[in-house]
Amino acid sequence: MIAEPSITQESLLELLHERKLYSSIDEQIDFDTPIMLDSLSLVWFVEGLEQRLGIELELDDADYEKFGSVREIYSLLSEKGIILLPEDSQ
Repeated sequence: MIAEPSITQESLLELLHERKLYSSIDEQIDFDTPIMLDSLSLVWFVEGLEQRLGIELELDDADYEKFGSVREIYSLLSEKGIILLPEDSQ
């Protein structure tokens, strides 16, 4: 059995660092730190996320506004049914 990729807030932050999308992100930011990705960086991040998960994200224009922090991205993925949050955190 092949394990499915695990997406956590930590792994989203790691993907931002890995792809060098946001030069002012340092190691000390938390999940609520505001981030601003330009359109090209946002597309590059989504593409990396799709590759990591092995899926194609169906995003509306309004969804792209929810990429303001790692926590917002994580919540969006939960809303889309990609991440199942533990019952006690909902």
